[in-house]
Amino acid sequence: IAQAEAVVEDDYTAETWAALQSALTAAKAVDKDLYAEDQAIVDAATSALQSAMNALVEKTFTVTFYDWDGSELKKQTVKKGESASAPTQPTREGFQFAGWEGSFTNVTSDVDVVAIYTENMADYSGLNEAISQAEALQSIKFTAETWAVVESALATAKNIEKNLPVSYQLTIDNAKQSLLLAIESLTMKTFTVQFVVDGQVVATQTVKYGESANAPSSPQKEGYKFVGWNGEYSNVTADATVTAEFTIQTYTVTFVDFDGSELDKQTVEYGKSATKPADPSRDGFEFSGWVGDYTNVTADMVVRASYTEIGMAIYTQLDNAIAKAEALLQNKYSPETWSAVQSALNAAKAVDRHLEEEFQSVVDDAENALNAAINALKLNTFKVKFVVDGTVIDEQTIEYGGSAKMPTVIPEKDGYDFVQWSGSFINVTEDINIVAEFALKEQADYSSLDAAITRANAVENKKYSQESLDNLQSALYNASLLDRNLYAEQQSLVNATTRAILDAIDGLTLKTFTVTFKVDGTPVWTQTISYGGAALAPAAPTKAGYTFVRWNGSYSYVTEDMTIDAVFAVNQTSNVDKTILNHTISEANAAISKADNNVGSEPGQYPATAVLALQDAIDAANEIYETAQRQIVVDNEVTILSNAIEVFLESINPEKPDMSELTVLIKHATRLLETTSVGDKPGQYPRLQNWELSNAVQDGNALYDKKRLDQATVDAQVEVLREKIDAYLNSEIKDNTAVSDINDNGVRIYSKGHHVVVENAEIQDVQIYDISGRCISKNGQNAVSETEIFVEKPGMYIVKVGIIARRVVIK
Repeated sequence: IAQAEAVVEDDYTAETWAALQSALTAAKAVDKDLYAEDQAIVDAATSALQSAMNALVEKTFTVTFYDWDGSELKKQTVKKGESASAPTQPTREGFQFAGWEGSFTNVTSDVDVVAIYTENMADYSGLNEAISQAEALQSIKFTAETWAVVESALATAKNIEKNLPVSYQLTIDNAKQSLLLAIESLTMKTFTVQFVVDGQVVATQTVKYGESANAPSSPQKEGYKFVGWNGEYSNVTADATVTAEFTIQTYTVTFVDFDGSELDKQTVEYGKSATKPADPSRDGFEFSGWVGDYTNVTADMVVRASYTEIGMAIYTQLDNAIAKAEALLQNKYSPETWSAVQSALNAAKAVDRHLEEEFQSVVDDAENALNAAINALKLNTFKVKFVVDGTVIDEQTIEYGGSAKMPTVIPEKDGYDFVQWSGSFINVTEDINIVAEFALKEQADYSSLDAAITRANAVENKKYSQESLDNLQSALYNASLLDRNLYAEQQSLVNATTRAILDAIDGLTLKTFTVTFKVDGTPVWTQTISYGGAALAPAAPTKAGYTFVRWNGSYSYVTEDMTIDAVFAVNQTSNVDKTILNHTISEANAAISKADNNVGSEPGQYPATAVLALQDAIDAANEIYETAQRQIVVDNEVTILSNAIEVFLESINPEKPDMSELTVLIKHATRLLETTSVGDKPGQYPRLQNWELSNAVQDGNALYDKKRLDQATVDAQVEVLREKIDAYLNSEIKDNTAVSDINDNGVRIYSKGHHVVVENAEIQDVQIYDISGRCISKNGQNAVSETEIFVEKPGMYIVKVGIIARRVVIK
């Protein structure tokens, strides 16, 4: 009896506890004054009570583990005071498992345990790298305008809140992309470097910050030697003028006697004079002077002593004149004056060299005639032509040794940048052509634009509002119209198009949905949640006779309008409500009756396996209806049976639609896409029409993978493909110089450069609309046979003449 009284009621089942209490009551009722011969009565009561204690059954409880979305992970039966074992750690995309909500150790009642997650953190590595890249730049290298854009984007990037969850990754990526685009759009400062020779600018170059100019070829200057350029033209950080430096040339003047013996040798600077030595002597002769002009020295020379035999004519001055004439350069002088010198020179050389002194006048006359011819020499002139791609744009006549002037107009060539004029036009000594040198223009960089387009195409349309998606599609369409052959100086056009796409992505607005929490069908809390956001559950509701268990359904990642119902467990003292289960069983029986005499693999029949599965679900539900003691078990069975009914109804073998026409159209469209090119040139097709036809082909192919497909869906896709194929064929870009159309009245519409030309449209209204439908020109009724209307921006336009409307492309 003492052992039985020590047993705790809460530890054992009610049935075995009641049996123990009955045996205990009987034992206590045994008469305490019995004699030994009645020992059997005492022993029987003792045995009965011991048997009741041995038959005690410990209470057990159910521990159920649920995932974040309410799905059951594991169910375990545990004795009182023992602990359940957790299931394998669950996973959830975008989240980290953080543990279990609810204790499953020392279990003393039924327990529901729910998995807890923490959202993954966003990735800042790309943003941080872009910030580091921007902070490493030096503002002094770039133009103020483009640097201001970088500073603004950098400030925005650095102000992004740290430790954001992964749901904010788009915001972080947009800030990174904006900063990288600003960096890529930076324009280096440029400076002008001029190369000057004797005050004359011979070359001008535009150089980016920190780069080097290319020095022109070494200049020539008579009597001087070029030693280099004075001024810094490498690592340019400011406008610079670089001057040619020269050193004066020196020459050797050697004085020799009549027999060639050296009398003196001197080094003389260009243009200066040597100092004659003392007059030499010679037996039988009289020294008459030096032969050779040693004043204004311009070359190495030998000066010879001249003697006159006593009583003979003096030839010294004549010899000097001859030497002077022979040292002249024919190319330096005009042909007429050069010819006169040669005639006088020949006459001087023909003078008899053995004349006596009384014939001195003959010698003097020849000398004077030669000197006169020399003094009458006129410098020759040469043509200096500045040539651009074979065309002379400037021609100058320059005297020998003079310098031409560089043209003031910088030459231009489509697709190229002017670099410099080739060759030297300083110290001109012949006819020369100075040719303009060009370098191929740097092409604009489209990499950021292509990356933005890729990002835009990867956007999940289902997440965002239609209005914001329309803005993105408009930006993508404008990008498809952008010329793909722009140069670096037109980079701003590419950057603006890229910026428009990124702004449209940044401006995408998430769809919103309504999440309604209900208790027994009555809304108690309603929230508006953006796509992918999480709703906040209201406080736990109360219900007489029931204990709130959980909210049934996932509301942590909302992608549609949702209704979340409260789940209750019936209290031990309350009755279990099986009304809904009974109704659901009736629905299941009605559903399975559809398979009566209709089981098989033909269209419209139900598979035998589906019938058996639903029947098993009905049998299980009937058992629960008869035996369940807890409301949560009944409610769960309602959900299970409802799902089984839905699966059964969907299992009916579908009718097979006719796919033949769809197959032909998909092949036709695919062939069109493979054999045509996308672009804005004649014979190409716009990117938008290409994109729409590609999407239609993808949607058509997707139908082949659908398990349940009706003929109406196939027919609808056939019509879509027909429409997109026709639109694509009609979108081919025509030659913009060709006639767009000639109607019955002879009206001709075509483009010429940046003009729309309309011919033969007398007394008819002429209107031009841009791609958005905005009228940009209206000429009223024309009284002339031909009209040219200037259109500023390239693109596609609609030209209306009266009731005629035609497309015209302006490049």
